[in-house]
This record gives sequence, structure tokens and C-alpha cells, in this order.
Amino acid sequence: MGVQKLFKEGKSGCIVSADSEGNISPIYLSDHEDENGKVKPRLVNIDSQIAKLCFQNLDYITKEDYQKVAKILGEPAAYDFYNILNWN
Repeated sequence: MGVQKLFKEGKSGCIVSADSEGNISPIYLSDHEDENGKVKPRLVNIDSQIAKLCFQNLDYITKEDYQKVAKILGEPAAYDFYNILNWN
């Protein structure tokens, strides 16, 4: 709904944001670029409870999938989310 609202207002090239009251506004990455045109990444503690809650609901390759996907991916373990995050 936010995308549609901003699009109808002629706004594009932005991220849709909503505040705690549900008001929609655009966020332009260009407003957050440094002098080199780069946006500083926001670091997330991947060991936090909120990160783990978010990641537990994603579909990703697990050890049980390795044999099935070995023909497609040369090294399935490299795509295992728990390996990537060192959550073994």
C-alpha cells in the first residue's frame, strides 16, 4: 500500500517507510550517502534474539538438503545459513 501511495504521488527510487502511527514516507538512499556515494551499512548483532527470530522463519539449505542440491550447487555447505552465520 505504501509503494502504491508513493507511486501515485510521483515518488520513486526510494524505500517505503511507515512510522508507529502508520504514516507512509519515502527514504532516499541518496540522503544517506557519504562523500563517496556509499551508504554506511547498519550492523546487526546476528546472535541477538530478534535476529534469530527473523532468520528461523526463512527457507534455507540445511544439512538434510546437501545431497539433494549437490548436483546444482558444487558446495552446498557454503549456502547453509547456519554455516554462514557460524550458528553451528
